[in-house]
Parts: sequence; C-alpha cells; structure tokens
Amino acid sequence: STRHTHVDPEHFNTLGIKLAKRAGVPVIPIALKTDFWGIGKLVSDIGPIGKHRDIYFAFGEPMTIQGSGKEEHQQIISFIQHFLAGVQSDREPSAESDGS
Repeated sequence: STRHTHVDPEHFNTLGIKLAKRAGVPVIPIALKTDFWGIGKLVSDIGPIGKHRDIYFAFGEPMTIQGSGKEEHQQIISFIQHFLAGVQSDREPSAESDGS
C-alpha cells in the first residue's frame, strides 16, 4: 500500500493474519515510522533515504491466531497506533525545552 502520514485502520488488510493462520505460525506485529524515506518519482515509489532522520521501529509480542483473526488484527492496529503516537510525542518539543 502507499505510505500515509496518518494511521487509518481501514487501509490495513488481513493478509498477514490469514497467512499465519494457514501456516500455523504466530504473527509478530511490527511498527515502523517511515518518514525517513522520501517519495520517489511515482507516488508509491521509495525515494531517497533521509540520513539525518532517525528510524523508529518496534516489534510486538507474538500472537497465535484464534478463530477468524479479527481480534488479533485489531490488536496489531492498536499496537501500531500506540507506537506511532508515542514516537510522535517523543519528538515534539516540550514547552519546558523551548530554549528560552
């Protein structure tokens, strides 16, 4: 999928859940902040790497898929949203550190 500046749960598909269930293996959630990647010539193309930008990523706990996997899918989306919200709040300067 094309990268977005915000997390929209509607853009997450369940392919990983389905593949893991079929293979009988756990899913390991990963959250990756991709703003260090520039946009290429095409909208979804990967452009140059911003060497001056930090890379943020995290792995969640492995999950065994139960039933249809809907609950696990929601847990993965929640994991990604919480991670990205935490990264964003860590990067925003606080009022106490405004340099004055």
